[in-house]
Amino acid sequence: MLFEKIGINYKKGHLTQLRICGKTVIQIEHIFDENNPLSKDLKITCPLFKKETNNKKVFYLKVNSKNYKTSMKCIEQWLDVANKMDADYYFICDDKDLERNILKTINFPNADIKFITSDRTILKSTLKKICSVSHLNAAYATLTAYKHSETNGIKNFWCIDADSIYIFAQTNDIVKSLTRAENIAENQDFHALTLDTERSSCLGLKWNFGVTYVRHNQDEYGNGYEAYLKSIVPKKLLEYYRIMLGLNHTKSSLSDIFSYLKATSLLKLATFNMTNIFVINWNLCNFDDISRMICTGTTDKTQHVPFYDALLFKPAGIKVADDVITIDLKFTQNYNRNYVSKILLESAHNLISTQQRVSATQMKSTITFQNMPSKESPKGLKSKIANLFKNKK
Repeated sequence: MLFEKIGINYKKGHLTQLRICGKTVIQIEHIFDENNPLSKDLKITCPLFKKETNNKKVFYLKVNSKNYKTSMKCIEQWLDVANKMDADYYFICDDKDLERNILKTINFPNADIKFITSDRTILKSTLKKICSVSHLNAAYATLTAYKHSETNGIKNFWCIDADSIYIFAQTNDIVKSLTRAENIAENQDFHALTLDTERSSCLGLKWNFGVTYVRHNQDEYGNGYEAYLKSIVPKKLLEYYRIMLGLNHTKSSLSDIFSYLKATSLLKLATFNMTNIFVINWNLCNFDDISRMICTGTTDKTQHVPFYDALLFKPAGIKVADDVITIDLKFTQNYNRNYVSKILLESAHNLISTQQRVSATQMKSTITFQNMPSKESPKGLKSKIANLFKNKK
């Protein structure tokens, strides 16, 4: 599309983007004053010519899911978290239709909205040797966060599967947990520290991207992630898949490759969890595998399955991997229950409101097309419509 005008929901007012060939050339920001509804400030910027800054925290929000029933809620949460941490954010998105839907659906907390696409030139020959075709897009998206941050002088960043991972906690509490994770990574000089969504369930053998804090640190020889990825010998990687993971894959995902880098101590990678906070990865969840919603207990070092508890089944869980670092904000189980109860009440309210709107529409349709005589004076019609409403009550 040569020229495009997009309206965006904005918590402080309203945004309008004017685009040429998919690039935002002008952004018009209308800021409303809550105390004076008639007053509004107008701000016009040119995002295309804005210089990148490297003095703030940065979130890279990877998005590719069109399961809008879950993805939009996840994205809104991560935008709120980034905003609360006073961080910049970049969407990594390769689908223009998805980008437009995000812009038209999400209520953005600030006006600094940036989309970038995956860089498919990063380690192209290396990735084709060690990464499966089905996982290449995800690998390029993750490594785009690495390359973009490196190019723009960003030393540390969060890399988030923003359309699939949801944490059942208040924004302030998520921020506290992530801030503590940052401190742990800095103090223990980890290259990356990631949330435990798969390591424990894979018996401590897999390290995965998802909610991951990355640092551009280098070893004593000046080597970073790129040098180590290039140094991988495909044959040794296959042996690792077969012997350690029990897989017959000839190639696999970037997370599997980083699992190898961790197992061989080429990169210092670690995993953390948060006690008594529900976490779900919608990409890995369906009604046949509903146990993907997990919650780590505070005393027994076990990941519990809340759905089983809700159905009064015998409590089920898996042992947390020995090397997982625990972040404990001293929440009780009631914290989760209260948060989930709030979501259920909001959902019920929305459902009732929707049903009421549908009923009102159906009633209006019945009055208009079924019960209204074709030949009647305005006075007679008014009387009959009033009687219809009485009957409906």
